[in-house]
Amino acid sequence: MNESDRIVGFLRALDAKLSKKTAIYIIGGSAITLAYSPDNRTSDIDIVGGDKELERFGGMNSDLAKAHGVYISKVYDISFSAPTGWRQRCKKLGFKLINISVFVADPYDIVLGKLARLEPKDIDDIQSLEKGGFIEPDVLILRLNDNIKEIERNEAYRKNALLLFSIAFNQSIVFKNGKAKKS
Repeated sequence: MNESDRIVGFLRALDAKLSKKTAIYIIGGSAITLAYSPDNRTSDIDIVGGDKELERFGGMNSDLAKAHGVYISKVYDISFSAPTGWRQRCKKLGFKLINISVFVADPYDIVLGKLARLEPKDIDDIQSLEKGGFIEPDVLILRLNDNIKEIERNEAYRKNALLLFSIAFNQSIVFKNGKAKKS
C-alpha cells in the first residue's frame, strides 16, 4: 500500500463518520501525496476548510488517526502563504466519498506555501514536484511574483525563495523592484 492509498483509506473512514457534507482544501505534503506523488511521505493532512467534526473524528489523537497513522491538521487561510485566488486553482479529486469533497492545491501554490518555513522536508516535497514534471522554475518565478504580499512584507520568505532556487533548481534569482528575476 502506498502513502496515497493510506490517506484515501483514512478519508473514507472519516467520511463514514461525518453527519453532513463539507469541503476540504488540502495543502502541503498530503496534497502532493494525493495528487502528484503517491509515495510522498506525510503524517498529517493540512486542510483549510471543513468543520469541527473533521477535527473531532480525524484529529491527531483520534481513533482514526491511530488506526491509519495519519490525521487532520487544520490550517487557516491567513497562514497559508500562497497568492490570492489559490482556492480557485485547486483541483477536485474524484474519490467516491459521500460527505467530503476533496480539493488539492495547485503545485505552484503548494511550493509558495512551503516557502514560509522551508524545512528540509519541504525542500524534498518541492523537489519531488519538480522531478515529477509538476513545477518549472520559470513558471514558479512568475507565480512567486504573484505573491506580492509575501515578497513585500517578509524578508525570510524572500531569503527562502533564494535558497530554494539555489538548492532545488540549481539557479540563482534576485529581487529587484519588488520582483523575482533570474540572475
